[in-house]
Amino acid sequence: MQVNYVPGFSFPDLPLAMPAIIIIITAGIIFVLLGCLLIKNKKRQIIYHGEQSSLNRVLDDMNMVTWSYDPVSKRVFVSRGIQRVAGCGPYDFQTRPGLWQRLVHPYDNLRMREAWRELAQGKRLVFEHRLLLPDGTVKWVRHYAMAVGENNKKFRFEGLIIDISEQKEQQERMQQMAFHDSLTGLANRNLFENYFKHCLASSQYFPQRMAIMFIDLD
Repeated sequence: MQVNYVPGFSFPDLPLAMPAIIIIITAGIIFVLLGCLLIKNKKRQIIYHGEQSSLNRVLDDMNMVTWSYDPVSKRVFVSRGIQRVAGCGPYDFQTRPGLWQRLVHPYDNLRMREAWRELAQGKRLVFEHRLLLPDGTVKWVRHYAMAVGENNKKFRFEGLIIDISEQKEQQERMQQMAFHDSLTGLANRNLFENYFKHCLASSQYFPQRMAIMFIDLD
């Protein structure tokens, strides 16, 4: 059998070309694997953000707010539900430092400062306090807060805020019914006995004189 060679053309030397071919094939496999990983990670991010969006919608509908605070950078993050709870949006808290402290009811400022000190010590807290909104509305909220970090280094605070105003209003109505006359609204015998027991208990530590006056209106 006769083989005709084309002038100026020669077959490459396969033993010398094999390393280059292997490198090209390996690089192609690596690029394919990297592409698959990127697609997989992108899908995970889409799923994660979708789950986060669903969770945020549920929290917003239930008057719950998630928050995070970095004491080093002074950055604050709050979920959109804060608009319904405090009457201010997330952007307001990010651009106006100390806004939350100004919304805390004056009667609860001391409790809030104590809570921040305990939180800085790494304690997990559950406490309640009131908010005094700009329009004069008073709301009750319950705080779940904790310090988050690694290797015993606390580098940010995170928490959950729940609007419990309706719950507090129900408690106040129940107390009103239990300790006041339903017809006149005056204090009843239960409130008197409760107050009298409190006075007796405090007299053991703070000596004081007491007297009971009974007046029959009939």
